Amino acid sequence: MARKPAPPSYGLHKATGQAYTRINGRMIYLGEYDTPDSRKKWSEIVSDWSAGNLDKYGSAVSIARLSVAYTKFARKYYVKDGKQTSEAIRVGSALRFLVAECKDLQTDKFTPKHLERVRNRMIRKKLSRGVINTYVSIITRAFKYGVVEGCVPANVWQALKALPGLRRGRTQATESKPVEPVSPLVVIKTLRQLGPVVAAMVRLQYVTGMRPGEICMMRVCNLDRTGDVWRYAPEGHKTVHHGKKRIIQLGRKAQRILQPFLNRTEDSYVFSPSHTHDLRHEKPSLRTTYPDGYDRTSYRRAINRACSQGKIPDWTPNQLRHTFATIIRKRFGLEAAQILLGHSKADVTQVYAERDATLAEKVAREVG
Repeated sequence: MARKPAPPSYGLHKATGQAYTRINGRMIYLGEYDTPDSRKKWSEIVSDWSAGNLDKYGSAVSIARLSVAYTKFARKYYVKDGKQTSEAIRVGSALRFLVAECKDLQTDKFTPKHLERVRNRMIRKKLSRGVINTYVSIITRAFKYGVVEGCVPANVWQALKALPGLRRGRTQATESKPVEPVSPLVVIKTLRQLGPVVAAMVRLQYVTGMRPGEICMMRVCNLDRTGDVWRYAPEGHKTVHHGKKRIIQLGRKAQRILQPFLNRTEDSYVFSPSHTHDLRHEKPSLRTTYPDGYDRTSYRRAINRACSQGKIPDWTPNQLRHTFATIIRKRFGLEAAQILLGHSKADVTQVYAERDATLAEKVAREVG
């Protein structure tokens, strides 16, 4: 026989000394604890509960509870190849600001003004304008999730979308520094400090403009080597969840770089940390277990170590992608750079391709 649900209980909120009860997961304060007035309010709520008249109490929950629920959702949703993506980490970072500012507030009481206060907290913490806009968008998505789950009124989420994003030059938020292309001369100096595996990764990225993650996830089975130009189809590229295909063309230079690393099983990663160790040491390591492939972090750290050892200006793999974009745009135009970089929009490519000053210099010589 099913148990009969218990009526809302009368409790003490120790932090405030108030009496409270819960309806639909929402905490309702009743006034000073153990007073006739708070007992009367509680009795009225119990009567409404018995009669099934709970609509007036809504279905809101606390901000803290919504944040916990959305964080759990994000950790399961933002997963690629069995691993959490960086978006799941961003969700946690954004919601920490929300909870720090409004954790005890009920979701039905949250307004654009509250969201603006959360945003101002981010500004005080010196976050860049782009990061702040991203975090505010994540918080708004959390409330959208709450609407679907029935713990946020739809009008609350709709109202939050009215808060405009921070505009460049019209806010105290700092601007993030643009990623500059790395000089080919610096790349050459770095290659001398790298082992053969990571050096090949750098050289391959330099001639193809691949994303660092696409270099790291490359497996032998992902390569179509039937034509004079090979084709590489990354399994988990950045825009795969949008239903977009990414095909990377590999010419002769790329093929020569890859050739020494393809004599392995079809499902093996082309570039492997264990292979790096084997090339450096005659005996296999008995104490250390190496991952099957590199990830973006280990790839970047290998470059950072090489720069440190060679006393070379530090740079990152993403800068190498910018270098490629600049070279291709200069030689073949914006459309070619857009296609090779795998961008859907040309304005994204503009960010990667450093402005070519050659034309400006020519005009300056003639008219200036």
